[in-house]
Amino acid sequence: MTKEINPSLKKQTNTRQLVSDYCKKHLNEEYRKLCLILLNDICDSDEDFFKRGKENIWAASIIWAIGSVNFLSDKTFEPYATLSEICNYFDTKTSTVGQKAGKLRDMFDMNYFNDRYQREESGIADIFGKLLMTDEGFIIPANWQESNDPEDGEIIDDEEGEELPGYYTIILTATNAYKRAEIFQLEYVFKSLLEKDEKFQHSEFLPDRKIHINFYGRPGKIRKFEYHHLPGKFTILDVIDQSET
Repeated sequence: MTKEINPSLKKQTNTRQLVSDYCKKHLNEEYRKLCLILLNDICDSDEDFFKRGKENIWAASIIWAIGSVNFLSDKTFEPYATLSEICNYFDTKTSTVGQKAGKLRDMFDMNYFNDRYQREESGIADIFGKLLMTDEGFIIPANWQESNDPEDGEIIDDEEGEELPGYYTIILTATNAYKRAEIFQLEYVFKSLLEKDEKFQHSEFLPDRKIHINFYGRPGKIRKFEYHHLPGKFTILDVIDQSET
């Protein structure tokens, strides 16, 4: 008499094979290993997890969950793939896969500071591994907490007083060529300074390694950013008060 195979185990095995095949064909061995680490973590957390949903959807979702915290859709990184390309391969909908990948990221605390799911070759771990959170809740480079004090006894007033918010453009320059991951770090650090009534709008990338950061907020945030939190590779050249134009 043939013993019946556990349906959940069968789906798990099929999902594993789909993930491996895609990574071997379109990504690389490092991605394959990371995806299988995530798949194993899923099974360890709930052995019946794969009872729900189709294997091709979960395979695409696992790959996209790993890819989205490793800049897979950024053309400056190799390998490169978009959510649409992954979904086309697995014949799935982007909305479904995006939602399930988000669920996996929440379940396993997948983010740029969790090196369990990060690629070593991409350099992302090097960038984000050098950040820390201050007692005030700010994300800053780890080696700046002591070294980035104002020079020559200069006093920087962190109190913004009665400053009113306005629209500003910060013009920065980079000392040398940068990757998209470093701009993400720059944006992340700046956003962490903003209050509820302030808003990051967008960044612009210009020739000669110049970057514009557009935001609605108080000018005191720019001073905090420049003197305490600005990554050393970048320098503020100018600030334009768009409220006056």
